[in-house]
Amino acid sequence: MAEQASIPYGGRVFRVRPLTLRQIRDILPALNIAASGFGTAESMQACAVIIAAALGRDHPEMTLDAVLDCETAPSEITGAVNAIVTLSGLVPAGEAPAGSDWTP
Repeated sequence: MAEQASIPYGGRVFRVRPLTLRQIRDILPALNIAASGFGTAESMQACAVIIAAALGRDHPEMTLDAVLDCETAPSEITGAVNAIVTLSGLVPAGEAPAGSDWTP
């Protein structure tokens, strides 16, 4: 069984698996936007796309709209994205993703 991570988001804790190659391909544009920094509407949308891709695999109710409608804090958003990209091997464990604003 593949490694999993627990991601707190919107008052719940979700178990997620590494992204599939298809999911990685689909989120690459969002990943590039999110990696450039956090704090704009565009980067927040990009983070939501990444989170929805990861959560939607095992939690189909967590669509992009559902992710966007969750009450959450910036630290929870960046924490979720960090966990997803690290779990999926897009960033080596222990390294911060590109963009100094990834970590709150």
